[in-house]
Amino acid sequence: RQRFNLMRQFESEFGDLDLFVGSGIGSTIVHTNMTGHPQIIIPQGGDDKGNSLAKCMVGRLFKEGRLLQAARLAQEATFFE
Repeated sequence: RQRFNLMRQFESEFGDLDLFVGSGIGSTIVHTNMTGHPQIIIPQGGDDKGNSLAKCMVGRLFKEGRLLQAARLAQEATFFE
């Protein structure tokens, strides 16, 4: 029951958004694991210390297609694989 309430609350926070972008995976991975919201990681290269950089995109429940389309566009706009 608590998980379902968390899913509803997280979904309501989206408002009119289809997805949101965060930095790395640490900021959202716990929430998306609990609520089932789809998340994808977009590589952004590395820093001067050799650490990998990435952005994450989190989509709405059952809207994985939109998230994948946006992630593809973002990946195509950068040169990182």
